Amino acid sequence: MSSKEFWKKLRKRTRRARHFIAYLVVSALHWFFWMLPIKWGIYIGGLLGRVGYYLVYWERNRTLNNLRMALAGEKQEKEIQNIAKRVFINLGYSMAELAYLPRLGAEYLKRHIKLEGKNYFNEFQREGKGSLAITGHFGNWELMGAYFSQIEQSKFSVIARSLSNEYLDRILMRNRRKWGVRALPRGNSATAFLRAIRGGQTVGILADQDTRGEGIFVNFLGRPAYTQTGPAVIALKWGIPLIPVFIVRSPHNPLQHTIYVEPPLSFELTGDWDTDIRVITHLFSEKIESYIRRFPDQWMWFHRRWKTAPRQGSVAQKERRK
Repeated sequence: MSSKEFWKKLRKRTRRARHFIAYLVVSALHWFFWMLPIKWGIYIGGLLGRVGYYLVYWERNRTLNNLRMALAGEKQEKEIQNIAKRVFINLGYSMAELAYLPRLGAEYLKRHIKLEGKNYFNEFQREGKGSLAITGHFGNWELMGAYFSQIEQSKFSVIARSLSNEYLDRILMRNRRKWGVRALPRGNSATAFLRAIRGGQTVGILADQDTRGEGIFVNFLGRPAYTQTGPAVIALKWGIPLIPVFIVRSPHNPLQHTIYVEPPLSFELTGDWDTDIRVITHLFSEKIESYIRRFPDQWMWFHRRWKTAPRQGSVAQKERRK
């Protein structure tokens, strides 16, 4: 075995060991929460999130930097720090909720989640039309699929990339299956997606991250951000409506949530592919931004949203590949 092969194999084994340790920690936390009443567990999750804000300094610093970049002209430094702290606390709440998810029944979801804009969602359900639910890493987004599947009796799928940690990915997939939510793999899901849409399903997609694949740069929170064009292609190519959907945790009671369903995005087609793709991508990105500005502590600010820097000619090149 060559030296290069040896180190490659060692890195692979080390990564697998780290993933397994993370799985053991998450499993231990799950058992810890399961021994507590749900209300206590959620509040303890928030407390752990608060502790994480101080301990996980690299994520805290990225969160603060992103908030300052986006909200410096609107918020004072003290407000920005308070928002950052609440971001971590809300994440703690969500992690605790996910631990309880296998135990939660439909009655719990009905009591703790309110749906606004139900008529927009039901319109496509009644007509048997499929739709694409545009959302982001906002609130506890995993609860949305469970709610629509169990309470609204809707066939719901999500386009999602598998977690890099295969052990944690199994837990997530198991929870989704329990609630009747089907996961369509991102990047290789065209056939499955079309089958779901033609069957009248609603398919959710998280469209707020800098991910690999086809995209363009659009303005997002004051800076050019590389944004996936998949939703725009879907809307343009197959005429599928794009419905903005967001879940927001109550600032007064961390157990309560509101799901906001908005009217389908409206746009006029020009007949020029590149122009229409850009317009639609800008529209859904703008809608996500509007919710982030409205509820800034609900979004995952520590994501490297602007990691891809625009370069001269890069946008046109990426559009021409379509």
